[in-house]
Amino acid sequence: DLDQKAIEIALSQATINYQDVYKIYSEGGNSKAYAKFTVNALAVDLKKKSKVVGSKSGIQGSLKADFKKDATEIEVLYPVSESQELYVDCKVGALSPVPAGKVAAAYEPYQYKNKCFQNEVLQVTTNGSIVSLNATAEPTNKAGRTLRGFSTKAGDLMFNKGDKGCKGASNR
Repeated sequence: DLDQKAIEIALSQATINYQDVYKIYSEGGNSKAYAKFTVNALAVDLKKKSKVVGSKSGIQGSLKADFKKDATEIEVLYPVSESQELYVDCKVGALSPVPAGKVAAAYEPYQYKNKCFQNEVLQVTTNGSIVSLNATAEPTNKAGRTLRGFSTKAGDLMFNKGDKGCKGASNR
C-alpha cells in the first residue's frame, strides 16, 4: 500500500515528524482521490456518480455523493485507470511533495499532480441536463480511503459477530 510506504518513508527520516506520520495515517493520499470544491450555491440537486468535466483541465470525474440544492461544496472523484502504475493522475491528501532527485509518478508514495482539477467552471451532467458550476477557489485534493479508516473498521468487522461468525462474512 502506498500510504503505508509513505509512513515508512516518514518514519525513516533522521528527525521524525510524528505529526506528518499521523496526518498520512489519518488523511491518506493514495486511495479514492477526490477534489473538494467550494462553489456558488447549487440551483438544483446533483446526483452521485454524475459526470463532471473541468473546463480548463479537461478532466472527467464523477460526483462522490448526492449534493442538495443550495449546497456550497461538492466532491468530485478522480478517474481511475485499470493499470496500477498509472491508476490516478492526481493524488495529494497528506502526502509529501516529491523529493529532489525523484521523478513524480502515480506508483510512488508522494504527491502526484499530473492532471488535477483547477479553479475552473465545472460542467455536471445530471438527470440528462448539463449544469455549470463556478468553483470559487482551487479545490482541495483529498483521499477517500485511509489506513485509519481500515483500522478503525477492523474491530467491528472482525469481532462483532453476525449470524454465525464475523460480521459481514458468509454463513457457509
